[in-house]
Amino acid sequence: MKNFHSNPNYQISAADIEASEIIDRSAVPPFSWKKLWQFTGPGFLMSIAFLDPGNLEGDLQAGAIAGYSLLWLLMWATLMGLLIQLLSARLGVATGRHMAELCRDYYPRPATLLLWFTAEVALIGADIQEVIGSAIAINILSKRVLPLWAGVLITASDCFVFLFLENYGVRKLETVFAFLITTMALSFAYMFADTMPSKKELVMGLLLPRLSSKTIKKATGLWVAS
Repeated sequence: MKNFHSNPNYQISAADIEASEIIDRSAVPPFSWKKLWQFTGPGFLMSIAFLDPGNLEGDLQAGAIAGYSLLWLLMWATLMGLLIQLLSARLGVATGRHMAELCRDYYPRPATLLLWFTAEVALIGADIQEVIGSAIAINILSKRVLPLWAGVLITASDCFVFLFLENYGVRKLETVFAFLITTMALSFAYMFADTMPSKKELVMGLLLPRLSSKTIKKATGLWVAS
């Protein structure tokens, strides 16, 4: 390889650029479903943040009140969440550390403590709606037999069950979540086909931003939950 860094008069030609971009095809590994699953599994775990009962309950209530008028907000909130996750993934790949570690290393001590406190408050605020949403879902599915406090206890025990499954390997935990998410996706697809919503109203709800005094609270809930 030519060492053009030692010669300031050296000019990079188009041939040099083309030669540097040649890829040895024999060195490229073949496509592997196993390798794809290793990258897909963490995505299933992260998608739970968008599929928890608290979010679904908020979406259902917003739809019952606002109809299709807040679909644009839900779409943009989801895209913003995807952007943040992409940036977080790139940060982890580039540095090998997560955001909390980087904040601890580069920010002063008071700033890190403030960030930790705000993160804890945000986690509590996010988990409350998940726990309450799960309790409401269990209450509805049991036909009001199980009260809300029993649903809260069941939801809390679920957390410990998933933490216990992690001891047997992250891949097994990812498989469980992939099965649950696939079941939810098939259920929603069936419900969507069964209800046959208006395509015109769906498109208008996605492309035409609309907000009124009656839907402002639901819009705030959708944005925070997403």
